[in-house]
Amino acid sequence: MAKRNTFREDEELEEQINLHDILRIGVYLKPYMSRIARILAVVVMMSCIAVVVPYLTKIMIDSAIPSKNLILLGELTGLMAVLIVMYEFGLRYRTVEITRVGQLMLKDMRRDIFTHIQTLPFSYFDSRPHGKI
Repeated sequence: MAKRNTFREDEELEEQINLHDILRIGVYLKPYMSRIARILAVVVMMSCIAVVVPYLTKIMIDSAIPSKNLILLGELTGLMAVLIVMYEFGLRYRTVEITRVGQLMLKDMRRDIFTHIQTLPFSYFDSRPHGKI
């Protein structure tokens, strides 16, 4: 009697990720490299802002407030406000764009998987239960 729909090769629950798997994912990342470069530039800008804001606070506390220089204090406060707004816009852009790139990569992977499954012979589907495919 034929063992229909009994594929005895179970997948491992904990597989090690190797370099080959990462390179396979890199193929799907390649079309979005310009977007990733923009995301990295925004991340660098946000890191610079995160360093500059405490430094501006130091200048305000050490120089502007003791010397009662209200003009310098106002300028530094305005600059800090602009930098904080830029940081928040960068944070939003980074979050939305990383999500968008990830979803586009998943769409490409799903399309390729679907295309690959469509090319498989019927014998492949006959020898495996539907949950294994």
